[in-house]
Amino acid sequence: GLMDSAQGFLVRETLPYPDRFRIAATVGKLAQPIKGILPGEMRSMLELLPAKMQASRPLPDLVPAEGKRRARVALLSGCVQQVIDAEINWATIRVLSRNGVEVVIPRDQNCCGAILMHAGDYDGARELAAHNLDIFPNDVDYVLTNAAGCGAGMKAYGTLFQGLEGETYAREFASRVRDISEFLLELGIIHPQPLTTPIKVAYHDACHLKHAQKIADAPRQLLGAIPNLELLEIEDGDICCGSAGTYNIEHPEIASQLGRMKAENILNSGADMAVMGNIGCEVQIRKYLDGRLPVYHTIQVLDMAYGGERGG
Repeated sequence: GLMDSAQGFLVRETLPYPDRFRIAATVGKLAQPIKGILPGEMRSMLELLPAKMQASRPLPDLVPAEGKRRARVALLSGCVQQVIDAEINWATIRVLSRNGVEVVIPRDQNCCGAILMHAGDYDGARELAAHNLDIFPNDVDYVLTNAAGCGAGMKAYGTLFQGLEGETYAREFASRVRDISEFLLELGIIHPQPLTTPIKVAYHDACHLKHAQKIADAPRQLLGAIPNLELLEIEDGDICCGSAGTYNIEHPEIASQLGRMKAENILNSGADMAVMGNIGCEVQIRKYLDGRLPVYHTIQVLDMAYGGERGG
Protein backbone atom coordinates (compact mmCIF):
# COMPACT_ATOMS: atom_id res chain seq x y z
CA GLY A 1 0.00 0.00 0.00
CA LEU A 2 1.08 3.51 0.82
CA MET A 3 4.02 2.34 2.91
CA ASP A 4 5.36 0.23 0.04
CA SER A 5 5.28 3.13 -2.37
CA ALA A 6 6.95 5.35 0.24
CA GLN A 7 9.76 2.82 0.55
CA GLY A 8 10.14 2.37 -3.21
CA PHE A 9 10.28 6.14 -3.47
CA LEU A 10 13.02 6.21 -0.84
CA VAL A 11 15.21 3.80 -2.80
CA ARG A 12 14.60 5.53 -6.15
CA GLU A 13 14.99 9.07 -4.85
CA THR A 14 17.97 8.56 -2.54
CA LEU A 15 20.44 5.87 -3.61
CA PRO A 16 21.14 7.22 -7.12
CA TYR A 17 22.08 10.69 -5.81
CA PRO A 18 25.29 10.83 -3.74
CA ASP A 19 24.50 14.16 -2.09
CA ARG A 20 20.99 13.09 -1.09
CA PHE A 21 22.24 9.66 -0.05
CA ARG A 22 24.95 11.20 2.11
CA ILE A 23 22.38 13.42 3.86
CA ALA A 24 19.95 10.51 4.22
CA ALA A 25 22.75 8.34 5.58
CA THR A 26 23.79 10.98 8.09
CA VAL A 27 20.20 11.52 9.17
CA GLY A 28 19.83 7.74 9.17
CA LYS A 29 22.68 7.44 11.66
CA LEU A 30 20.77 9.80 13.96
CA ALA A 31 17.67 7.66 13.44
CA GLN A 32 19.40 4.43 14.52
CA PRO A 33 17.90 4.51 18.06
CA ILE A 34 14.34 4.69 16.65
CA LYS A 35 14.80 2.29 13.75
CA GLY A 36 12.57 -0.27 15.48
CA ILE A 37 9.51 1.84 14.66
CA LEU A 38 10.48 2.60 11.03
CA PRO A 39 8.88 0.69 8.13
CA GLY A 40 10.79 -2.32 6.84
CA GLU A 41 12.67 -0.97 3.84
CA MET A 42 13.85 2.15 5.63
CA ARG A 43 14.96 0.03 8.55
CA SER A 44 16.88 -2.41 6.34
CA MET A 45 18.55 0.50 4.53
CA LEU A 46 19.69 1.96 7.84
CA GLU A 47 21.04 -1.35 9.08
CA LEU A 48 23.33 -1.61 6.06
CA LEU A 49 25.01 1.75 6.65
CA PRO A 50 28.58 1.70 7.97
CA ALA A 51 29.16 2.83 11.55
CA LYS A 52 30.92 5.97 10.43
CA MET A 53 30.47 7.72 7.13
CA GLN A 54 33.64 8.72 5.31
CA ALA A 55 34.30 12.39 4.69
CA SER A 56 33.91 13.20 1.04
CA ARG A 57 37.10 14.16 -0.77
CA PRO A 58 36.31 15.32 -4.31
CA LEU A 59 37.92 13.22 -7.02
CA PRO A 60 40.19 15.02 -9.50
CA ASP A 61 38.90 15.62 -13.05
CA LEU A 62 41.99 14.09 -14.62
CA VAL A 63 44.78 11.85 -13.38
CA PRO A 64 47.76 11.54 -15.72
CA ALA A 65 49.41 8.22 -16.48
CA GLU A 66 52.71 7.48 -14.76
CA GLY A 67 55.43 6.90 -17.35
CA LYS A 68 54.44 6.09 -20.93
CA ARG A 69 50.70 6.41 -21.53
CA ARG A 70 49.21 3.06 -22.52
CA ALA A 71 45.50 3.94 -22.46
CA ARG A 72 43.03 6.71 -21.71
CA VAL A 73 39.84 5.85 -19.84
CA ALA A 74 36.82 7.51 -18.25
CA LEU A 75 35.83 6.30 -14.77
CA LEU A 76 32.31 5.99 -13.42
CA SER A 77 32.58 6.98 -9.76
CA GLY A 78 29.47 5.09 -8.60
CA CYS A 79 26.86 6.80 -6.45
CA VAL A 80 26.49 4.44 -3.48
CA GLN A 81 30.19 3.62 -3.49
CA GLN A 82 31.24 7.26 -3.41
CA VAL A 83 29.36 7.72 -0.15
CA ILE A 84 30.01 4.38 1.55
CA ASP A 85 33.56 3.51 0.48
CA ALA A 86 35.27 6.37 -1.34
CA GLU A 87 38.66 4.68 -0.93
CA ILE A 88 37.82 2.21 -3.72
CA ASN A 89 37.94 5.02 -6.29
CA TRP A 90 41.23 6.40 -4.94
CA ALA A 91 42.78 2.92 -5.07
CA THR A 92 41.44 2.51 -8.63
CA ILE A 93 42.97 5.79 -9.78
CA ARG A 94 46.36 4.98 -8.20
CA VAL A 95 46.52 1.50 -9.74
CA LEU A 96 45.48 2.76 -13.19
CA SER A 97 47.95 5.65 -13.17
CA ARG A 98 50.71 3.32 -11.98
CA ASN A 99 49.97 1.09 -14.96
CA GLY A 100 50.29 3.88 -17.50
CA VAL A 101 46.59 4.73 -17.77
CA GLU A 102 45.30 8.30 -17.97
CA VAL A 103 42.01 8.60 -16.08
CA VAL A 104 39.26 11.13 -16.83
CA ILE A 105 36.59 11.45 -14.12
CA PRO A 106 33.67 13.38 -15.63
CA ARG A 107 32.65 15.86 -12.97
CA ASP A 108 28.92 16.10 -13.67
CA GLN A 109 28.31 12.39 -14.01
CA ASN A 110 25.32 10.94 -12.23
CA CYS A 111 24.04 7.48 -11.31
CA CYS A 112 24.39 5.04 -14.24
CA GLY A 113 20.73 4.06 -13.83
CA ALA A 114 21.31 0.47 -12.67
CA ILE A 115 19.49 1.08 -9.36
CA LEU A 116 16.40 2.28 -11.22
CA MET A 117 16.63 -0.63 -13.67
CA HIS A 118 16.47 -2.96 -10.63
CA ALA A 119 13.38 -1.08 -9.48
CA GLY A 120 11.78 -1.47 -12.93
CA ASP A 121 11.80 2.29 -13.54
CA TYR A 122 13.19 2.25 -17.10
CA ASP A 123 12.15 5.82 -17.92
CA GLY A 124 14.04 7.09 -14.89
CA ALA A 125 17.03 4.90 -15.77
CA ARG A 126 17.04 6.26 -19.34
CA GLU A 127 17.02 9.82 -18.04
CA LEU A 128 20.08 9.18 -15.87
CA ALA A 129 21.84 7.18 -18.62
CA ALA A 130 21.14 9.86 -21.25
CA HIS A 131 22.91 12.45 -19.09
CA ASN A 132 26.01 10.23 -18.80
CA LEU A 133 25.97 9.41 -22.52
CA ASP A 134 25.94 13.14 -23.10
CA ILE A 135 28.77 14.19 -20.79
CA PHE A 136 31.19 11.24 -20.86
CA PRO A 137 34.04 11.96 -23.29
CA ASN A 138 34.02 9.77 -26.39
CA ASP A 139 37.75 10.11 -27.06
CA VAL A 140 38.56 7.44 -24.46
CA ASP A 141 39.51 3.83 -25.13
CA TYR A 142 37.19 2.51 -22.44
CA VAL A 143 34.65 3.51 -19.82
CA LEU A 144 35.63 1.80 -16.59
CA THR A 145 33.62 0.90 -13.54
CA ASN A 146 34.72 -0.76 -10.32
CA ALA A 147 31.18 -1.66 -9.23
CA ALA A 148 29.77 -4.83 -10.78
CA GLY A 149 26.16 -3.64 -10.58
CA CYS A 150 27.04 -0.45 -12.49
CA GLY A 151 29.02 -2.38 -15.10
CA ALA A 152 26.11 -4.73 -15.75
CA GLY A 153 23.78 -1.70 -16.00
CA MET A 154 25.97 0.28 -18.41
CA LYS A 155 26.67 -2.75 -20.62
CA ALA A 156 22.87 -2.92 -21.07
CA TYR A 157 22.52 0.66 -22.35
CA GLY A 158 21.92 -0.60 -25.90
CA THR A 159 18.89 -2.57 -24.72
CA LEU A 160 17.73 0.30 -22.52
CA PHE A 161 17.53 2.60 -25.57
CA GLN A 162 16.31 -0.07 -28.01
CA GLY A 163 14.12 1.41 -30.74
CA LEU A 164 14.65 4.93 -29.44
CA GLU A 165 16.65 7.87 -30.65
CA GLY A 166 20.22 7.53 -29.44
CA GLU A 167 20.24 3.72 -29.56
CA THR A 168 23.27 3.62 -31.89
CA TYR A 169 25.42 5.74 -29.60
CA ALA A 170 24.15 3.91 -26.49
CA ARG A 171 25.27 0.61 -28.04
CA GLU A 172 28.64 2.06 -29.03
CA PHE A 173 29.13 3.42 -25.51
CA ALA A 174 28.09 0.09 -23.94
CA SER A 175 30.64 -1.72 -26.11
CA ARG A 176 33.41 0.35 -24.48
CA VAL A 177 32.33 -0.38 -20.89
CA ARG A 178 34.74 -2.59 -18.94
CA ASP A 179 34.97 -3.75 -15.37
CA ILE A 180 38.26 -2.64 -13.80
CA SER A 181 39.43 -6.26 -13.46
CA GLU A 182 38.81 -7.29 -17.08
CA PHE A 183 40.44 -4.08 -18.29
CA LEU A 184 43.60 -4.53 -16.20
CA LEU A 185 43.96 -8.17 -17.18
CA GLU A 186 43.63 -7.26 -20.87
CA LEU A 187 46.09 -4.38 -20.47
CA GLY A 188 48.64 -6.52 -18.59
CA ILE A 189 49.75 -5.13 -15.24
CA ILE A 190 53.13 -4.08 -13.88
CA HIS A 191 54.16 -6.79 -11.43
CA PRO A 192 53.02 -5.94 -7.91
CA GLN A 193 55.45 -6.13 -4.98
CA PRO A 194 55.13 -9.03 -2.53
CA LEU A 195 52.82 -8.25 0.39
CA THR A 196 54.81 -7.61 3.58
CA THR A 197 53.14 -10.57 5.30
CA PRO A 198 51.53 -13.61 3.65
CA ILE A 199 47.77 -13.13 3.39
CA LYS A 200 44.97 -15.62 2.67
CA VAL A 201 42.21 -14.07 0.60
CA ALA A 202 38.69 -15.44 0.15
CA TYR A 203 37.43 -14.10 -3.18
CA HIS A 204 33.65 -13.63 -3.47
CA ASP A 205 32.02 -13.67 -6.92
CA ALA A 206 29.51 -10.84 -7.15
CA CYS A 207 26.49 -12.10 -9.13
CA HIS A 208 26.62 -8.95 -11.30
CA LEU A 209 30.23 -9.73 -12.15
CA LYS A 210 30.15 -13.50 -12.59
CA HIS A 211 26.66 -14.08 -13.96
CA ALA A 212 25.66 -10.77 -15.56
CA GLN A 213 29.08 -9.89 -17.02
CA LYS A 214 30.64 -13.39 -17.16
CA ILE A 215 33.77 -12.17 -15.33
CA ALA A 216 35.19 -14.71 -12.89
CA ASP A 217 38.73 -15.33 -14.02
CA ALA A 218 40.11 -11.77 -14.31
CA PRO A 219 39.94 -10.77 -10.62
CA ARG A 220 41.40 -14.14 -9.58
CA GLN A 221 44.28 -13.73 -12.03
CA LEU A 222 45.02 -10.22 -10.77
CA LEU A 223 44.99 -11.34 -7.15
CA GLY A 224 47.03 -14.41 -8.10
CA ALA A 225 49.71 -12.12 -9.54
CA ILE A 226 50.44 -10.71 -6.06
CA PRO A 227 53.33 -12.51 -4.36
CA ASN A 228 52.61 -13.64 -0.76
CA LEU A 229 48.88 -13.83 -1.44
CA GLU A 230 47.07 -17.15 -1.24
CA LEU A 231 43.70 -17.25 -3.00
CA LEU A 232 40.98 -19.34 -1.36
CA GLU A 233 37.62 -20.36 -2.78
CA ILE A 234 34.44 -19.96 -0.74
CA GLU A 235 32.15 -22.95 -0.30
CA ASP A 236 28.88 -22.55 -2.27
CA GLY A 237 30.56 -19.53 -3.85
CA ASP A 238 27.91 -19.39 -6.57
CA ILE A 239 25.15 -18.58 -4.11
CA CYS A 240 24.22 -14.88 -3.93
CA CYS A 241 25.26 -13.00 -0.78
CA GLY A 242 21.79 -11.46 -0.61
CA SER A 243 22.68 -7.97 -1.79
CA ALA A 244 21.42 -8.43 -5.36
CA GLY A 245 20.91 -4.84 -6.41
CA THR A 246 18.40 -3.46 -3.94
CA TYR A 247 17.09 -6.89 -2.93
CA ASN A 248 18.54 -6.65 0.58
CA ILE A 249 16.46 -3.52 1.14
CA GLU A 250 13.27 -4.97 -0.30
CA HIS A 251 13.48 -8.53 1.06
CA PRO A 252 15.47 -8.27 4.28
CA GLU A 253 14.52 -11.72 5.68
CA ILE A 254 15.83 -13.81 2.78
CA ALA A 255 18.73 -11.42 2.25
CA SER A 256 19.79 -11.83 5.87
CA GLN A 257 19.75 -15.65 5.63
CA LEU A 258 21.91 -15.44 2.51
CA GLY A 259 24.20 -12.89 4.18
CA ARG A 260 24.72 -15.06 7.27
CA MET A 261 25.45 -18.14 5.16
CA LYS A 262 27.95 -16.22 3.04
CA ALA A 263 29.73 -14.83 6.12
CA GLU A 264 29.98 -18.31 7.68
CA ASN A 265 31.39 -19.80 4.46
CA ILE A 266 33.97 -17.00 4.24
CA LEU A 267 35.02 -17.53 7.87
CA ASN A 268 35.21 -21.31 7.34
CA SER A 269 37.60 -20.83 4.42
CA GLY A 270 40.31 -19.79 6.89
CA ALA A 271 40.90 -16.49 5.06
CA ASP A 272 42.43 -13.35 6.59
CA MET A 273 40.24 -11.08 4.45
CA ALA A 274 37.28 -11.19 2.08
CA VAL A 275 37.73 -9.59 -1.35
CA MET A 276 35.15 -8.79 -4.03
CA GLY A 277 34.34 -6.43 -6.91
CA ASN A 278 31.00 -4.91 -5.97
CA ILE A 279 29.97 -2.30 -3.41
CA GLY A 280 26.56 -3.94 -2.82
CA CYS A 281 28.13 -7.27 -1.83
CA GLU A 282 30.71 -5.43 0.22
CA VAL A 283 28.10 -3.62 2.33
CA GLN A 284 26.10 -6.83 2.79
CA ILE A 285 29.06 -9.11 3.61
CA ARG A 286 30.68 -6.53 5.90
CA LYS A 287 27.44 -6.39 7.86
CA TYR A 288 27.31 -10.17 8.44
CA LEU A 289 31.04 -10.62 9.05
CA ASP A 290 30.52 -8.01 11.76
CA GLY A 291 34.16 -7.04 12.23
CA ARG A 292 35.46 -10.62 12.28
CA LEU A 293 37.32 -10.14 8.97
CA PRO A 294 38.14 -7.09 6.87
CA VAL A 295 36.40 -6.70 3.50
CA TYR A 296 38.13 -5.13 0.50
CA HIS A 297 37.64 -4.52 -3.20
CA THR A 298 40.01 -6.43 -5.52
CA ILE A 299 41.55 -3.12 -6.64
CA GLN A 300 42.34 -2.16 -3.04
CA VAL A 301 44.40 -5.33 -2.59
CA LEU A 302 46.32 -4.54 -5.79
CA ASP A 303 46.81 -1.00 -4.50
CA MET A 304 48.27 -2.39 -1.24
CA ALA A 305 50.68 -4.53 -3.25
CA TYR A 306 51.78 -1.43 -5.19
CA GLY A 307 52.40 0.39 -1.93
CA GLY A 308 49.12 2.33 -1.71
CA GLU A 309 49.36 6.08 -1.35
CA ARG A 310 53.01 6.47 -2.10
CA GLY A 311 54.14 9.89 -0.98
CA GLY A 312 50.50 10.87 -0.55
